[in-house]
Amino acid sequence: MFVLFSFLNSSFDPTSVYCFLTVFSPFLMGGLLLWKIAIPFVLVSCAFEAIQVTTQLSSKRLFLIVLVISDIMALHFFFLVKDYGSWLDIGTSISHYVIVMSFTIFLMLLSGVAQLLTTKRLELWETTKRHSL
Repeated sequence: MFVLFSFLNSSFDPTSVYCFLTVFSPFLMGGLLLWKIAIPFVLVSCAFEAIQVTTQLSSKRLFLIVLVISDIMALHFFFLVKDYGSWLDIGTSISHYVIVMSFTIFLMLLSGVAQLLTTKRLELWETTKRHSL
């Protein structure tokens, strides 16, 4: 979880999307950066869901374990919030705390997406069966 958080902080470098764009377009670059950040989270969520399906454990219990770990991490960043020093230090400490607290909502959404991606069956050519009574 902490590795994903550090990946999130270090991956907003726009130089990684220059190879896909020839013209400066901030909205498209922002979308590509968000896509680059979302892919590892979705993969980890799908792997977590696969573990849950394989071990036949309750998804609510495993999700509560993840929430407890994220709450512990949020508590850690809460104690690191500074109200002294430069404005940059204060803003950085507060933004780290807010990002970690928003992880809870983000994890709930990702859990739903992972469950949708791993449990639903895709049927490409769906034929309807008609029964006459």
